[in-house]
Amino acid sequence: MNARERLAEAAERIKRQVGAGAAPEPLRVTVRELLSWSGHSRRGSRWAAETRRLLGQLNLRTEPDIERSWIDGTIAITLDPDADDGIEAAGEPSDPTVRVDEIDAAHRRPSAVTADARLRTATTLMQMNDFSQLPVMNGETDVEGIVSWESIGSRLAMGHDSDIVRDCMDTMVPEVGAKEPLFSAIDVMRRRGYVLVRGEDRRITGIVTWGDVTDQFVGLARPFLIIGEIEGYLRGLVRGKFGAEELRKALPRWRRNQSDADPGDLTLGGYCHLLGDERAWERLGLNLDQEVFVEKVRWVRDLRNDVMHFRAEGLEPAAMEELEEVANFFRRLRLMGSV
Repeated sequence: MNARERLAEAAERIKRQVGAGAAPEPLRVTVRELLSWSGHSRRGSRWAAETRRLLGQLNLRTEPDIERSWIDGTIAITLDPDADDGIEAAGEPSDPTVRVDEIDAAHRRPSAVTADARLRTATTLMQMNDFSQLPVMNGETDVEGIVSWESIGSRLAMGHDSDIVRDCMDTMVPEVGAKEPLFSAIDVMRRRGYVLVRGEDRRITGIVTWGDVTDQFVGLARPFLIIGEIEGYLRGLVRGKFGAEELRKALPRWRRNQSDADPGDLTLGGYCHLLGDERAWERLGLNLDQEVFVEKVRWVRDLRNDVMHFRAEGLEPAAMEELEEVANFFRRLRLMGSV
């Protein structure tokens, strides 16, 4: 069954439960499952808009939002009591703030030791798993401290000689809630190098290090940089070939009254508008198919809209590969002196 069929079936089941006076049972799935129903593996603005539209048509809603939940986190799909039949859901997430639980490491329950464990137990775990620190815990919720190479080294430097974790741990442990804004946690990580993540059920769900955030942001920054490179090639392609008046017509409506215009003022949509004109295209002197060229730039423009939304899973591999191919195409044009 596809997404529409599965969601329609869930809507009918929940309506029957409500009609019979029973407590409605939400459909619980992961975001990844929901994506797979429509043949996707990554979230995109188009998928999100289409899914919200479908949910609205069926008088359904999700909790939490489909864009603000971890991709392998469970969401509840249930009736929307505020919806009217056939009214489509809004196209934007209800909570645009990026939260800590959107980082993968926030969902990897950390290894831990007790305060009375032998220090060699902690250091063996740290070496085997390449950990810089290890939580010292009593159960899943009670954090007593953290043992790290730094805490061990500082004790040794002061002449303390103990083989018990309790004597080598720091008791001031930085923690953040899973639903805290990510940039609040980053501020703590910048100072301490890590934070423990506490879930809404009070259990420690993960430990996020500065390296985890860096790795994830580097992966997300890659498409930004490539799209910026493509925009640079487009600027070089049109520079010196069009007057300010022609460029001004390709600007967003609210900017068309500015006194002058430069290729650097154009958006990707502006380049599509400018180069979609037959006479403008001929001025480039490229022995290329105009329709294919402009359609590919339009695809990059649409992809940029997805890139602008932080999502821990990043772009689909196929989209990333295609973006690289577009950049390589422009690099070849540059080598041939066309840009």
